Amino acid sequence: MYDRTTAISCFIDDLLKAMQHRVDSRCEFSDAEVVTTTIVAMLFYGGNFGGL
Repeated sequence: MYDRTTAISCFIDDLLKAMQHRVDSRCEFSDAEVVTTTIVAMLFYGGNFGGL
């Protein structure tokens, strides 16, 4: 699971960079981290965000 999560995170981060996504300086978490958390919750936890 950890290898998949890392691969998903790297893919999302590269995708956002390729799309020239702007980062807000006030953010505490990157957008890639938020999207990765959402995808991991969907794939491994049946969409349950409370278990993370």
